[in-house]
Amino acid sequence: MTWLKLALGAVLVLAVGVGVGWGLKTVLQPPSEVLQERAYTLTETSSGEVGDELRLNTAAVWRAQPVARNQAVGTLTSIDISPDQSAGNGARAYTVDGRAVSIAQGDVPMYREIKEKDKGEDVRQLQVMLGALGYYHGRADGEVGSGTVDGIKAWQKALGVDDNGVVGQGDIVFVPTLPARMSIAGDGLTVGSSLNGGEEIINALPTAPRFALRVTSEQAEMIATGTAVKISHEDQVWEGVVGQRNDQADAETIELAVVGADDKPVCGDQCATLSTQSETLLDTVVELVEPVQGVTVPDAAISTDASGEQYVTDESGVKHSVTVKASARGMSVIDGVDEGIRVRLPGEQG
Repeated sequence: MTWLKLALGAVLVLAVGVGVGWGLKTVLQPPSEVLQERAYTLTETSSGEVGDELRLNTAAVWRAQPVARNQAVGTLTSIDISPDQSAGNGARAYTVDGRAVSIAQGDVPMYREIKEKDKGEDVRQLQVMLGALGYYHGRADGEVGSGTVDGIKAWQKALGVDDNGVVGQGDIVFVPTLPARMSIAGDGLTVGSSLNGGEEIINALPTAPRFALRVTSEQAEMIATGTAVKISHEDQVWEGVVGQRNDQADAETIELAVVGADDKPVCGDQCATLSTQSETLLDTVVELVEPVQGVTVPDAAISTDASGEQYVTDESGVKHSVTVKASARGMSVIDGVDEGIRVRLPGEQG
């Protein structure tokens, strides 16, 4: 009897142990779907725009070049040209001892006085100037005949000087290109300065200032040659591209030239609105990645197979080949899937 009780007790303990073990396993073991945690999350493709830009300043700087030397001797009594205004053929540039000195177009400098029967390219340049002013109506043949003398006298009378028909060597300065915006050259050359002849006297401005981005080395690494830029000035937006790189002496600043399309000025026909007295800083958008619209997904949703083909995987596991049109800041515009498709993103493993 005692043996039977012990046996029944052992069976009961074993049964209880099995039951407790099954119960603990049931309570402590997570559901099978938790054990098989998905290695991805889902996101939905959507319509949008991808692009990247930097907002910087572009410096516009006029760089005047000397184009003519003075041949008059005396005191500079007035300055009649301004870099803010364009000067044409025959414009008065300055006066020396009260006598006007005019600008004319030509490559040959004023190396002598011009009088009746003189011949040469300088004479032809003078005839072109007189014709532009309406004082000479003959052919610019490079020879001072009676018609040219009459034109000289009419021009001298209009200037208020002795109309003797002889052009003094100091009466004209020839410059290569007109019309042009010009200024008096030389540091400290002002009304009252003494002129001895031979001084650089006229500076000419180019048709457009030089445009340049001043950036750090880190920014320069982000901006490739040919990158599009948009420059704002007053109510205008000028478009250009990044050109030549120029490292500055301080080793911390890099200049990136900004040029217009087809070698045209960035400022088009609006360059005269920019100050010639000092550099102008202009708000600029540098388009690191040109904005592209389309179906967007996070970059992490795009995979690449062994052949280099890119694809996204939809919710059901089907792979769709895609073409990336643009990528920036972790997002891409793609072709190959429609808007509103749920695609997989890699998930974090525990």
